[in-house]
Amino acid sequence: MSDYEPHSLASTAWAIATLKFEDGPLWAAISEQASLKMPEFDARGISNTAWACAALRYSDRPLLQALSSSAVAKLSQFDEQALSTTFWSVAKVAYRDQQLIDAISDEALSRIPALHQQGLANLSWSLARLLSYNAPLLGALAAQSLARAAELQV
Repeated sequence: MSDYEPHSLASTAWAIATLKFEDGPLWAAISEQASLKMPEFDARGISNTAWACAALRYSDRPLLQALSSSAVAKLSQFDEQALSTTFWSVAKVAYRDQQLIDAISDEALSRIPALHQQGLANLSWSLARLLSYNAPLLGALAAQSLARAAELQV
């Protein structure tokens, strides 16, 4: 897999996770190459790889460290779905990296109005799962959720 481009690694990880295909040697190869090439991944590739790890509960520490470092460096390039999915994914495998938690929380706070209901739910759940009490973000999530609920009752 050393000849796989970052997009191909992320797509392969996503596809086999979607199929629930748990092949240890294949995951080890993807993990090794993705860890090495993670700085080259785009936001969607980082998010899809994180989701694949979560879907199969694969918590390879070197991969998660590389993923976290690249995500922090590129958060401004993430759309709202990639942002909330990445946070949900690392929370699902209980990977607690305070720098990533703080960076995603800060980025999410500035994007609350653009988040869909699933994004709001993912962020809330992730904070709870990681036992990360971020009062400004929780307040913004609560206010936005209440505003959306009021819109539905009109």
